[in-house]
Amino acid sequence: MTGITNTTRVSCFLPLLLATALLISFSTSALSGPPNERTGWMAGVGFLLGNGDIESSRGFDNGWVSGVTPQFRFGYMVAEERLMLSFENKQWTREKGNLPTAELPPDVDFIKYQVGSQIYSLALTAFPGNPESLWGGFYLNAGAGPAVARLDSAVVDTLYSGEDPEEVVRYDWGWGYYLGGGYEYRFVKNVAAGLSVNYVYSSIKGEYIDRTKIWTLAFNLMWYF
Repeated sequence: MTGITNTTRVSCFLPLLLATALLISFSTSALSGPPNERTGWMAGVGFLLGNGDIESSRGFDNGWVSGVTPQFRFGYMVAEERLMLSFENKQWTREKGNLPTAELPPDVDFIKYQVGSQIYSLALTAFPGNPESLWGGFYLNAGAGPAVARLDSAVVDTLYSGEDPEEVVRYDWGWGYYLGGGYEYRFVKNVAAGLSVNYVYSSIKGEYIDRTKIWTLAFNLMWYF
């Protein structure tokens, strides 16, 4: 398994540092907005960057590399202002083309590959702060559920030059969990925006993928209705 260097450790914790800085910046009274009224339903989307590490039973280990992190949430406040039950989908995807072929078998060239992981989780989100203050936008959440890893490679067999590349898509299923937190700022009555940080671990144990680890930093938009 590829070792994690000091530079990699810094890049893994960078999302957490950025989110902490954002939370501190929101603690000034100059940013006071509408109160954090949370009743009924919530729908949210998120997108930004993250680091992922995927280990394969076939010897593929990409180490910690950056990718994009789309996220989707749909939930219901089971305890007014304080606790939400939700379905959440958190993803990470990395694509790279024109890979070097020095370490590959002599009859195969990799043109590109796309690797990704996502979790479909049932989650709980707690809002510990006073909803009438800026600290009311702070939250902690955790979830667990089915997870899927995807390895998509386009290859060409050099023994048969001139043929079109063969694209192979592999899916392996397993189970995973995530832990996270973030801050949402209510800039109008029913809509909030903010940043979240999540750590997602998936145990796949499939034919191609063993496990995945992901750190995500996402910009989120939430609609309460």
